[in-house]
Amino acid sequence: MAAAQGVLEVGVPSQQPAAPGVAEDLAAEKAFPYLEYLAGAGLWVAFACVGAATAARRACGAASPVFHAFLVAAVGAALLAALLLVPLALQVLRATRAMAGLRTSPAGICAKQTRKHSCLMVEELTSWELLRGTTLLGLLALFPFFLLFVVGAAALLFSELLPMEGSQMERIAFALIDVGVLGLTAMLCFIILPSIALKLWRSNYGDDAAQHCDI
Repeated sequence: MAAAQGVLEVGVPSQQPAAPGVAEDLAAEKAFPYLEYLAGAGLWVAFACVGAATAARRACGAASPVFHAFLVAAVGAALLAALLLVPLALQVLRATRAMAGLRTSPAGICAKQTRKHSCLMVEELTSWELLRGTTLLGLLALFPFFLLFVVGAAALLFSELLPMEGSQMERIAFALIDVGVLGLTAMLCFIILPSIALKLWRSNYGDDAAQHCDI
């Protein structure tokens, strides 16, 4: 009986306790892509509502309830995206610290996997690949609309500081601002943000992403 008990004691390996913080790191890194997509969706809704509010103000006037509804929706979506960006920034900071070796763990394989995921996470957000192709072309196409917006805002400020009777400066300024805002929101909603989301999806679920990190 004692011999059998000794065999059982020898045959059952003792499990090492998980290092503190490793499970939390892995869980946070698994949730990281979903936070990215939710924040991107919030930004998309915010920009879309800004464009819709601009069109509604142009068509129905600033006193229209449709304009105010789109404006409130844009502010709410922007606040949601900003709140989601806070845990994203914290997780990127933790990942950077893990890459730098400031958080070491004796858990062996688990710590190695954590550092690998952290490396992929940081490279995913700082890689030049996010700005290549369609995304770069979309960013370049934003410049003319941004220039129209700046010129319209400057013209509006000039018309307010130096009002001239019978001048159409204010109408021209609002027209330039509206065209600039509509162009910016259209490029962001239909080219830039979808392109970034697609590249993030490929980075998160692509098999070749792990080749960039040799831990």
